[in-house]
Amino acid sequence: MTASSEYAVETFNLTKKFKVVETLPGEEERSKLARFLFGESFRGRVRVRERVVLDRVNLKVKAGECLGLLGPNGAGKTTLLEILATALLPDDGIAKVMGYDVVRESGKVRRCITPVFPQFSVYDMWTARRNLEYAALLHDVPLGEVGRRVREALELVGLSERADDLVRKYSTGMRVRLILAMGLVVDNPVYLMDEPFTGIDPGTAKQLREFVRRELLEKRGRTVLLATNMLADAEELCDRVAIINEGRVVAVDTPANLKRKVQGVETVDLEVLTENAEALVDAVKGLDGVKACYLLRSVSNPPGVASLRVLTPDSRSLLPNLIEAIHKANGKVSYVKVHEPTLEDVFIHYTGRGLCE
Repeated sequence: MTASSEYAVETFNLTKKFKVVETLPGEEERSKLARFLFGESFRGRVRVRERVVLDRVNLKVKAGECLGLLGPNGAGKTTLLEILATALLPDDGIAKVMGYDVVRESGKVRRCITPVFPQFSVYDMWTARRNLEYAALLHDVPLGEVGRRVREALELVGLSERADDLVRKYSTGMRVRLILAMGLVVDNPVYLMDEPFTGIDPGTAKQLREFVRRELLEKRGRTVLLATNMLADAEELCDRVAIINEGRVVAVDTPANLKRKVQGVETVDLEVLTENAEALVDAVKGLDGVKACYLLRSVSNPPGVASLRVLTPDSRSLLPNLIEAIHKANGKVSYVKVHEPTLEDVFIHYTGRGLCE
């Protein structure tokens, strides 16, 4: 089934560009196309520019490995997975799956991959069982195996008792389980997973990460490429992590080695009572010894409370000046914690910005 290759997935200088249409103020655009696209009342100019979404990406993924693609929305993670799934053509470079070229041997590549893309919606007016059967037929699962694979997948993800309910009655967590079950029915050697645990509660997400580790990696020996902007996904599931920023891979290593590379950088987390969090960040950034400072926007705080993260080589020396600067900016510190670098700190170290920015 597979071509000769040491790696399950390889990319060589993989590049993808998209055309972006922008509207700009200025003289009235005369073309019929502009009036059709933007309405008869449109006044201005239209500009088409080229945006580099993947910039000479080089990756090698061993069979049985889970590689995390860690980066914010818009970093190029989904585009990379779509090229590997043969849904998009690259503009330059080469990509191979199980030794097959995604452009010249796309049919063979599709028999090697298991796409798990939550944005490819399931059919709400079908039952879970029918959705799984349809996925099996789409991916040429032998007819004699469809029933067994569907039953096993439903049992593994805990949906057996709801298998014949309409999917429109499912919760978000159950839908995520169903999409994962669709992958288990197909079960080709390379799983391409695009933010599969988004939108579900942390407890359910943790259970599903443990399931993927146990069932796909340990029992079945599958290769997994996991696109995510969630640190827990990378920490708990991935053997290695590729940090992607603005289409470029800026670092690849194990989570432990990545954090070790930024040793000497300490993280200070603070909760501050303030009416102007942005001004607070500006005040702290100007201090000597501050390598980076940003707001933890994913934390749900009550009004008037900001969660601040500061990176510094010496927290002991910085803290007095840090607290003084916060007070001068009309903030009041209610909580301080110093800890070792996280993967988000690693991301900031290589890119200069946070995952949520």
